[in-house]
Formats: sequence, C-alpha cells, structure tokens
Amino acid sequence: MKGHIALFVICFIWSCKNHDNVGRTNHNAPAMIEKYSILPLEIDSSEGWFDVSLSVVEISEIKNGTLMNAISLQGGQEIGLEVFIPNTPTDEKGFGNGIMLKSTGDQSDRLLQLLSKLYLNNSENKIQFRDSIVVPYVDLNKFSEKVAGGSLQDSSTVKKYKLFFEGQKEDEYSEIYLNFNVADKRIELNEKDEEYRPILIKFLSK
Repeated sequence: MKGHIALFVICFIWSCKNHDNVGRTNHNAPAMIEKYSILPLEIDSSEGWFDVSLSVVEISEIKNGTLMNAISLQGGQEIGLEVFIPNTPTDEKGFGNGIMLKSTGDQSDRLLQLLSKLYLNNSENKIQFRDSIVVPYVDLNKFSEKVAGGSLQDSSTVKKYKLFFEGQKEDEYSEIYLNFNVADKRIELNEKDEEYRPILIKFLSK
C-alpha cells in the first residue's frame, strides 16, 4: 500500500512540473534568423577617412532587439564583430542607450588590428577586441527628421547611428558612425573625426 502511495506522489509531482512548462518560451531565443553570404571587406578612404564595410552574414530578431553578425574576408581571413541594436524607444530627438559591439574572437581581434593599422599606422598584432561594449547613441534618421526638419539621403534603406564612447576622464571621449545598409546587408563603421582615432582603439581594446 505504501508503495502505491509513493508512486502516486511521484507521478503527481512530475505531472505538475510538466504542466508548469507548457506554453513557456525562451524569450531570449531568436524569433527569426536570416543568413547571408560572406563577402569581401570594403575600405573607403576617398574622402580622407577610413570607412570600413562588413557583410552581414546573420540577422537574429530577439525579444529586445536585433543581433547582427558582421563578417567579411580580408586577406583570406575572416574579420568582423557582432552588433546589437535595441528596439527600446529613443527620446523624441533620437537619443538612446544600448547599442552593443561584441567580440566574435579572432575575427574581432583582426578587425581591431586592422583599425589600429589604418587609424594609427600601428602594425601591432597582439591587441585584442574587448568582450563587449555597450554605448549611448543617436538615431540619425530620427534626429534629422525631428530636429533638422528633413530626411537623410537613402534613409529608407540605410539605418544610421552615431555612437558615443565616454570614459571617466574628460579626454576619454570618442565617436564613430555605425550604419546598417538594409538593402546591401552591410554594417559600416565610418569615422567621425581623426582626433577620435586613438581613443576609439582604446575603448575597443581589452
């Protein structure tokens, strides 16, 4: 008799736990994943800046934003990073917080080493991309519309952001443009000003 009671209790507990899990979903799991081909890295220095363009090979729509894996080929090696753009509302002028640049390992180390070479003429190949960094930003498409009173050129196909890197000291400050070309599936890291180069490398390094 005791054996039957014990068996009943075990079955009841298992049933309750199983019932509790019904209908539960992992909200951090991607709701949709799109994959694309890896393409060569593009560097544009025609205007005196070094603008780097990476192909987006994967886009994951998750609960709180969009995660993009931007990887390209450079000299026969993969180079790139992950970019997370939150879907939380910005203020009325387009300012927000939470864009994240995340390392993918050796690919991101090579990207940082390339930027260091382009920006600082530094061939140091031991610097490493930090695990991740979350920064404030301004949505330039929204800023242009709400503040400047007009739309940016190609605003329907390119999402444009300016990222702000701020440290504890007054001189620890840098900016860079981050564009997502929706049509071409590319992430563009475009320079804001030459004076920001060394500080930007510092912020992105471990």
